[in-house]
Order: sequence, then C-alpha cells, then structure tokens
Amino acid sequence: KIGGFRNPTRVAYEILNLATLEALEPGHYDVAALRARGFLTTRKPVKLLGRGTLTKTLNLAVHAASRSARGAVEKAGGSVTIAGKRV
Repeated sequence: KIGGFRNPTRVAYEILNLATLEALEPGHYDVAALRARGFLTTRKPVKLLGRGTLTKTLNLAVHAASRSARGAVEKAGGSVTIAGKRV
C-alpha cells in the first residue's frame, strides 16, 4: 500500500501565541520586527493563535491569525493586519 495522502498545497506556519506577545511593549510589530526580537526562529509564514491572554495594545502584521486571536487583540485595543489588508 501507499503511505497516505500528502496535500501539495499545504502551508506550514510558524506558530505565535498571544502569551508570547505579552512580553512586548505596546506598538506596531510586523514579521521582521518579531524576528529581530527573537520571537520567531524560522523563515516560515507566521500564524497568530489565541493561546494565552493579551493585555497590551498591539498592532500586528502577520500572514494568518485565528478568529480567537484576532478577537483577543481587538479586545485589548489593537489590530491585526493580514496579507496587506486589515481584518
């Protein structure tokens, strides 16, 4: 038998949780700024996930974000920009 199905269009993201972002100062951060501060270690696209809590106002520019992460960032007074458009 053949092993299994591998999706050729699958995108492998680097995961970034809200609990990790709590260490940042309020402000605007894109992927390059997060890599420069050591929050990201690979060159993969970045996906923001809603694990943890966020109490600071952050304006984030990432490749993808979960619905719960977007809601938590907006609840804290920030915004999430995805692929050049505001969501």
